Amino acid sequence: MKKKTIVWLIVLVALCSAISAGIWVYNFERAKDNNSLFTGETLEVKSDTGNSVGRNTVLTFVSNYEDGFSDTREVIAPVYMYGWQRDRMESAYPSWKMDEFSPLRVVFNRSERGRSSQHYVLGEKDGYVAVYYKDSGVLKEVTSTPVASLNDDERKSVISGKEIDGDTHLYLCLQDLES
Repeated sequence: MKKKTIVWLIVLVALCSAISAGIWVYNFERAKDNNSLFTGETLEVKSDTGNSVGRNTVLTFVSNYEDGFSDTREVIAPVYMYGWQRDRMESAYPSWKMDEFSPLRVVFNRSERGRSSQHYVLGEKDGYVAVYYKDSGVLKEVTSTPVASLNDDERKSVISGKEIDGDTHLYLCLQDLES
């Protein structure tokens, strides 16, 4: 009697598993045909053709500061913007001036008051060359370059707090110190 119960239990579990697998495969194929695997809804996206934002559009935001430096941020256009024309993009960013609009690139510019954050001071932290923001004194990064490996002039310059303006100049100075 006990063996008979176990056999029936195994048959019942196998039957339930087969039915569940069949339902899952049916729903999966149906969702795949509808192009909506998870939600059961289809998202209609306008085509990239024409002069509108699409999946290959890069949005560029340039902030120009009074000290002559600028910060640039680039992002891929989010899906909800696909199909937007120039006027819709301008209304979405009223505090920015649009300088360029194409299906591949949209460029916004804005003048900012004050100084950019691209003013640095080289210093020393725990025996390594460190970069600090000039205005706040906050640590930006600690490099892998030991101060002890620098020649005398470079070491004195770093220890005394060499000032650097601009990301490009900072990159070049750090590259020179590493070599």
